Amino acid sequence: MEYLLHKHKQEVSAVVSPVVTVSDIESCIGSLKRNKAASPDNITSEHVIYGGPSLNVHLSLLFIAMIRHSFVSGGFSYGINIVPLLKTKHGDSTNIDMYLGIICVIESV
Repeated sequence: MEYLLHKHKQEVSAVVSPVVTVSDIESCIGSLKRNKAASPDNITSEHVIYGGPSLNVHLSLLFIAMIRHSFVSGGFSYGINIVPLLKTKHGDSTNIDMYLGIICVIESV
């Protein structure tokens, strides 16, 4: 058993993982748009934009760990889908004002 663990440790240490740097995080945060809908966990882009340098470091460490361990938490698979619903079947369906936006939280598989 010890031999297998030692062999696995050598194989894992030989693999070179890509690194997500703090400057990569800052670049992505810089391209975020403000005043958008919150995610399913109520985090908005403003939370990330104004989170400061320590948040950027922690996000970098999180993404590096996710890559090295080949694990993505189930929370990353949720998204928001907006379904247009026609207000009345007797109206003009080509008019955008005749639709309501119904927000659905979905989980990707």
